[in-house]
Amino acid sequence: MNIIETKQYSTVETLIRLLRYREIMFWVIEAADKNRISAIREVEFLQLVAQYQQGMSTDVAKEIALVFDYNNLLQANILFDRKSLSGVTHLWFNTNVIDIFRLCKISLYRPLTQTSLNASMTPIWSILSELEDQHLSVSMHSDEYFEWTDEVNHRIAEMLGKIKSNISKLERIGEEFELSVKSNNAEENLDITKEKYRRAAKLYSSEIRPLSIFLNKNTRYEKGLGIIMTLNRFQNIFRGIGDAGAESLMLKSQLQYLDLFDPIKKVSDSVSVYLQKTKAAIIEHNAIESAFDFIRQAYEKTLSGDQRAKYIKSADLVRLGPVHPIASLGRLSPFRVEKTPEFLNNVFNELATRSITLNKSDTSGMMFDESISREKA
Repeated sequence: MNIIETKQYSTVETLIRLLRYREIMFWVIEAADKNRISAIREVEFLQLVAQYQQGMSTDVAKEIALVFDYNNLLQANILFDRKSLSGVTHLWFNTNVIDIFRLCKISLYRPLTQTSLNASMTPIWSILSELEDQHLSVSMHSDEYFEWTDEVNHRIAEMLGKIKSNISKLERIGEEFELSVKSNNAEENLDITKEKYRRAAKLYSSEIRPLSIFLNKNTRYEKGLGIIMTLNRFQNIFRGIGDAGAESLMLKSQLQYLDLFDPIKKVSDSVSVYLQKTKAAIIEHNAIESAFDFIRQAYEKTLSGDQRAKYIKSADLVRLGPVHPIASLGRLSPFRVEKTPEFLNNVFNELATRSITLNKSDTSGMMFDESISREKA
């Protein structure tokens, strides 16, 4: 930013211009998420702004320089702080501002990991604990009653919104993995397949599985009850107080959270099937590649011109594994059919996947994507 000027904008004026040049903010969020410290290096930030200015007219470049100037962002409360971390200067943006831009681009929604879900529940657990210990007022007309009920409603609604946003993002990702299973692209580069598998496994363990557990109505954590049980506990408390409106609100919240279980369960099933199929394909590919290498080495020995070595020797193929004549195989173990929800769910997912694979004209979704383990609320 070579253009120097001292003009500063108000918070509203700055926000309007940030939205106008939102690509810069998108880059900032992506960089901060990549750094995993909710901050961006100042030098990287300046590079992003300078990169965006390229090709712009002089007036536009000047406005961008003024808007994204550190002093302007700080006085407009867009920036929280600017400090050195391990000898490198970082910028911390106002999280409320960052959340606005996350709403503008679904891929930027903050992941809900086990840690963030627990952090969201902690204030709610704290209020519930104080209520049960009779440390909070239950007088419906007191200021304290209004304060803690408002805080509970705010936390519950905020978390619900974040979960909905994340499920929307994960549903798109789940659809991509489901298409990968259907297409069964055998020509895809193995390194690409392995990288996709690694990312899918990480996504499943860090985001999908924790959210599936979180939305299960029977979940209990070491620090407190799951969200469904917690809401039910609040509902009972409000019923005892006689606050019918708050009681009804807790019931509606329970139903809203319960309705989110099926979508995340479907995503979980899609990614789980993808992981199983891809892992099997990688193992198979590695086995074939290894076997081919052994056979090639054995074949090359027959090219020496020595008539005694013109045939591949069985000893050179030992590394392929032991030979199992059919006669030596014992009785096959009986196939065990279990009645557990997990077993049946895996069976139905496998049947659905095979049905889709065999019938290429079928463009419908998973046939058995309904969760068996979930009971009606």
